[in-house]
Amino acid sequence: MSPYRIIDESDTHVTYEYRTAYTWTLLAVLVVAIFGIMSKNDAIATAANVAMLLYFVAKLGFGYEAARRIRSATRSNSVELRGNKLSFSNPLRLRVPK
Repeated sequence: MSPYRIIDESDTHVTYEYRTAYTWTLLAVLVVAIFGIMSKNDAIATAANVAMLLYFVAKLGFGYEAARRIRSATRSNSVELRGNKLSFSNPLRLRVPK
């Protein structure tokens, strides 16, 4: 499951929607990791660190192509952004030229 899904595609542009659940998952894993470190519970801290590693592997592996397109459009200053990365009701949408 990619962190970006295509919601609109034309001959000139592709519109991606960022899946907000990825951000909230990362925040939850960070909270668990901090709890494990503060409570000196190595099992919780290790499990959270493994979950964080799996999160980044999944995000990089599944979202590489979309992230590459978005990065190049950002460098050329041709990407249009709307929404918020933390909002489920108004998710981040990126319009990128082909």
